Amino acid sequence: MQRRKSVSRIFELIVGGLGALVSLVSSSFILLIGSFGFGATSFLGLIATLGSFLGIFASIHVFKDSDVGGFMFIVSAILVLLGSTFFGVLGALLLLVAGISALFRK
Repeated sequence: MQRRKSVSRIFELIVGGLGALVSLVSSSFILLIGSFGFGATSFLGLIATLGSFLGIFASIHVFKDSDVGGFMFIVSAILVLLGSTFFGVLGALLLLVAGISALFRK
């Protein structure tokens, strides 16, 4: 019986949580702009908000199953990037880094 070395997922928690919080702030800003009546920005803000909440859930879930958590981080990064065109680039990049790290770091 061999001992498996367990990998700490603190990096994914911090980077993913920070990316989710940054994207939540940017999506709130987009929703604020959409409240003034500028086209379809409120719908895009809702997509970005959904992505940031998925990122928060993924940062919690990465401790249970790192593959599912990494996939959720990547989906969250795509949603944030599509929902907040240029405002959420930093948050989407942090979520993507956390997702790739969760998938490939064993």
